[in-house]
Amino acid sequence: MSYGFIELPNDLPLKIYRKEHFNATNHLRIYIESDGANWLFQTFPPSSPTPNRAFSASLASQDISSHISYISRPCQFIDSKVSTPCPSDFWQKGRFSHAAIQIVNDAIDVLKLKLGIDPAAPTELIGYSGGGVMATLLAAKRTDVACLVTIAAPLDLDTWTRLHQVAPLDHSIKLPQLTSVEKSRLQTISQFHFYGTLDANVPFQSTIKIQSMLGKKTKWLQIDGFDHQNDWILAWPELLKTTCLGHQNSSKLIF
Repeated sequence: MSYGFIELPNDLPLKIYRKEHFNATNHLRIYIESDGANWLFQTFPPSSPTPNRAFSASLASQDISSHISYISRPCQFIDSKVSTPCPSDFWQKGRFSHAAIQIVNDAIDVLKLKLGIDPAAPTELIGYSGGGVMATLLAAKRTDVACLVTIAAPLDLDTWTRLHQVAPLDHSIKLPQLTSVEKSRLQTISQFHFYGTLDANVPFQSTIKIQSMLGKKTKWLQIDGFDHQNDWILAWPELLKTTCLGHQNSSKLIF
């Protein structure tokens, strides 16, 4: 299928795709991609973070809402031959750094501008795996997020890196490091966090320390028999109905 993407300034090294026949109302739903390409033996980083399978894009394609966009993570789908090379820290220890978060945050602002949507209009963020971490950090930073949904997201980065016995993401922002204002903002947002009971990559138990921090408006949902990838895409149309994502309208997503 052809790619329908929105042009961005050269200083925003990522890609944005939008639905065909996008309904430019004052409402925006954004799917954010995962960390991307796998590491070799969890030790050797890939030369590019572009995912072999854009999992969040697949989730977005199952969502029939008419106000959907998809944002890749920094440096994904970027051709280094025609663009300024991306720092590899954006998909290594600094995948959730101030700079990486700011790039995605700025991209959302540009997206709203290009779609003619009020900057203060309600925004819904959905992220899979590391994209869920990025979505949560963005929700803490922004003032327009009305709904936050994550799928299999390692929200406690320190616990997650210890679980996999890999180097800590010490160039990244961790949720406990947010300011008191950012933590308070998160606690006011309706949010739903999905985990699979068979997920060995991001087990639900790895989020225990984070759960109380996100407040009483947060729902933690364990789906029996799901692992880190299998089943989520096919089940997504029904699962999202249980969240704060609200009613949907039909349209097609271009990828």
